[in-house]
Amino acid sequence: MIELDKGKIGERIHQIRKESNMTMEKFGSIIGGINKATVSYWEKGKSLPSERYLKLIAQTFDIDYKWLIYGDLEDYVKAVLASLNVDVNEYISEIDYLINVLKVKNVKQGDYNEVINHAKTIIPPLYEDNIDEMKTNDMSEKDKIDFGILKDKHFHDVYVHSLNDLLLKDEKAHEHDQIFMFLIDLLSRMNQSTKEELKEVIQEMNWLLSNNIFRLEKKYQSKEAVFGGVVGGAYEEQKERSYEEIEQDAEKIIENISEMLRHIWKENYHEFQKRDFKSIF
Repeated sequence: MIELDKGKIGERIHQIRKESNMTMEKFGSIIGGINKATVSYWEKGKSLPSERYLKLIAQTFDIDYKWLIYGDLEDYVKAVLASLNVDVNEYISEIDYLINVLKVKNVKQGDYNEVINHAKTIIPPLYEDNIDEMKTNDMSEKDKIDFGILKDKHFHDVYVHSLNDLLLKDEKAHEHDQIFMFLIDLLSRMNQSTKEELKEVIQEMNWLLSNNIFRLEKKYQSKEAVFGGVVGGAYEEQKERSYEEIEQDAEKIIENISEMLRHIWKENYHEFQKRDFKSIF
């Protein structure tokens, strides 16, 4: 856990009071008869309100309690990393990526263990420590296999945490395992010339079969594979969509998927006919 920052909390209390256009006396009286001097000490970071008063401030002014004590998610993540001796100025892009992943996973300020678990797969000093932990497990030498991918930074940054959640923690882990195996089997056997189209099919399915189509216009779909499947800033543009809008988008996507699958099948057939030995494997 991280220690609460009295100075930062004081700044947020000051911000709340100023935005509410209140004097210190008025602010103090509203939250339980606190005197001006105490409010001043809070705002200057000289003392920290008790949990009771912090919750009372959040409730009275309709403020997120976690924001009041931790700041926004970016503030919290940086505080957690700094407490682990990570130089937050050295890993700016990695931290930005971590924050985006946490938002997609709906991790909030104060969820210390969740932040740490994700950070171990994204922030270099932490995932290197994590790899060292894996190397010191009690497997016998003959059981240890030197897979190069386990040392690959991209693998740890992008895949490890999601695979861990989907294949080990999720109640639908068996279904996820089967889906992954089908995809891996397909990628290992299908013709190289059609893999680009397969990527487009999966991209369209990502939009059609997830919640994205119900929340966002198609223009917010990312052209690259990213968590969430959307371009930056898309989540701020979410809105209530009519059934007619959604249905129109869905029909176009389904038609596009159908055309691409038909073309992939034809290309695979032509490639298959060229082979001397027409094995299915």
